[in-house]
Amino acid sequence: MNTFKIQKQTEAEKDEFLIDCFHDAGFINSLIQSNFYIISGRKGTGKTALARYFEQKSKSYEVDFALRISIRNISLGLDKNKKDHVNSILFFVVIKTVQKFLEEEIFTGKAKEHWVNFLVDNGLQQVSDYETFFESKGENTTGFSIKGLLSSWFARAEGKASVQDGSTFSRADISNTPSSLVEALKQSLPTGKDFLVFIDDVSDYLDIANDKLIKEEISIIQDLLLKLEVYNSILADSHKGLRFISLIREDLFEYMEGSNINKLRSDSLNLEWNEESFASLLIKRLPFYEDNLKESLKNPKEAIRKQFPDAIFSETLKDFDTNRYATNFYAYMVAVSL
Repeated sequence: MNTFKIQKQTEAEKDEFLIDCFHDAGFINSLIQSNFYIISGRKGTGKTALARYFEQKSKSYEVDFALRISIRNISLGLDKNKKDHVNSILFFVVIKTVQKFLEEEIFTGKAKEHWVNFLVDNGLQQVSDYETFFESKGENTTGFSIKGLLSSWFARAEGKASVQDGSTFSRADISNTPSSLVEALKQSLPTGKDFLVFIDDVSDYLDIANDKLIKEEISIIQDLLLKLEVYNSILADSHKGLRFISLIREDLFEYMEGSNINKLRSDSLNLEWNEESFASLLIKRLPFYEDNLKESLKNPKEAIRKQFPDAIFSETLKDFDTNRYATNFYAYMVAVSL
């Protein structure tokens, strides 16, 4: 019998058992079949776990490629105006996507050549995290060189450059807005392929000790979500199978302002756990069920009760004024957690 597949730390990034023990309570199919571009939930509900699992298992769900991008230092640049701050984050998201797509050889032909040149020309080959990107971008006040990346019609519309004979790409110059990179990315993507890019950690590290600061951060996140919604719409309208999906804390919606809050909520897949889901996840991680895993998962609550009889918790639960559930074990876990 193997050891417990539960560690002291709970961060999904450090969980070596996450892939083998992942339990999907139907969230993945909901994400794929619907047009959600936000995944919300309380801290610890499994937002990062879902993204990490999908990175490894995307092809099992007929999605060609999935990528998780972490942005933990959203407070960087709060001294700048909000538009520049949001653009900085969006630039980083697109650049990390481009890096990974090149690594996975998703771009081909001229598109691949132009994106390689773009990274080299702007010194972006080694950008690994948002803090590094932010510091390097601080030295670049003119914008990013995107020559050769945009198609002729877009370049003419923007008045950026003339079209090169015999090429579907033109020589555009400098971009201070991430929308230009998104346009170039859209034109570079192969048709008939599906890609999901998860943007994680933007809300889990908010400075809750500073009321003024957290209000600014939430406003940044709100603008970021709205911008990504626009990009997703542009990609969908062009029949390109790339979707940016942001992972945020559910309680942020309560602190956002404006008439678009309901739209953000409706575009969000909320992760909520119930007793059966919790029992199924625990069964996958405890050694008691290893030899009879499939059978135990058919009725997870009863399987949990066999190992953790209700009588064990009866007296203790009298001290808690919380809800009762099918098993006293789950009722106890809820009580001590709250």
